Order: sequence, then structure tokens, then C-alpha cells
Amino acid sequence: MPKRVRMNRPGAGHPEDTRTGHSGNAGPPPAPRPGRPSAGRSGRLAAFGIAKMKNGIAGLKYGIAGSKYGIAGLKYGIVGLIGTALHTALLVLLVESVRMHPVPASAAGFLAALAASFILNRRWTFGVRRPGRHAFFKYTAVSVAGLALNGGIMFAAVEWLRLEYWIGQLVAVLVVPPVNFALNAAWTFRG
Repeated sequence: MPKRVRMNRPGAGHPEDTRTGHSGNAGPPPAPRPGRPSAGRSGRLAAFGIAKMKNGIAGLKYGIAGSKYGIAGLKYGIVGLIGTALHTALLVLLVESVRMHPVPASAAGFLAALAASFILNRRWTFGVRRPGRHAFFKYTAVSVAGLALNGGIMFAAVEWLRLEYWIGQLVAVLVVPPVNFALNAAWTFRG
């Protein structure tokens, strides 16, 4: 009966195993790394499995908090939801009640959300306690870029594509906040 060869295991009969630097069954396996006891193959697999399990549990336990921006990303999302609700409520109010054109109505909603979200993001999301004049100018610059992007999306949706204004708003809500978070985290509130 031919010898059964497992190709997915280092040094298991493969003519040249590039991961371990030795060939097949010729010679002993490499020496253990300094500072670590040799546990054999099953011990190494168990340790690897436990480490993976711990990482998975930590990921479940901490969720987004394990990422680079951690809790700040989650808080920014909550503030974004508050800002989005304010923006959208003002947009609908101005379009439906005042009969304002959707593009400037969306801009007015965006500006109202700007003021509220700066205060919440500065204090709660990024925990900045120092006076915020410089941060406010940066935040405003990021938000003006977001406003231009928002206005462009709304204009394209309403004027070029002849879509309902709320569809343009939905697209803007999906695009503008992630762009603004990246810019604010990297520039405005960088510690």
C-alpha cells in the first residue's frame, strides 16, 4: 500500500517544505524557539486553537472597541444618527411645509446638524476638553467638504437623475458620514 502523504502539514513527507527548511522525514524537526517549551505538534495546535479562541472571545466581548478607533467610532455613529435625524427632520419640514427646494433645504438641515454634532463629538466622542476654536474651524472645514459632497449627491439625484429627494438623502447619508469620520479622526480631533 502506498504511503499516505498529508500536504498541508510542515515536514510531512513533502519533498521540500519551505516553511520549516527541511525536507520530508529526513532529519529532526527544527529546534524550539528560545523561551518556549517544545509542546509537540498537538500541543502547538492546542495553543494555537486557544489563542484563536481567546481572540474570538475578545472580539465578541469588545466588538468595535477592539479596532483602532474603538469606542470613538461607535460614539461617532450614535452622534451621526442624532445629526442625521436632525438633518432629515429639518429637510422634510422645509420641503413639505415651507415648500423650499430640496437642495437648499438639505443644506439648512446639514448646517443645523453640524452645530449639534460638533458639540457632541468634541465632548463625548473624542473627549476633548480644551477650548475648541481651532477644532471648530477644522471641523467646519471637514463639514463644508461634506456639505459640498452632500449637495452634489442631492443635486445629482434630484436634478440629473430625477429621483425623489429622499433617495438622494439616503445616498448622502450612506456616503458623507464615513468620509467625515475619517477626516475628523485623522485631522480635527487628533490627540
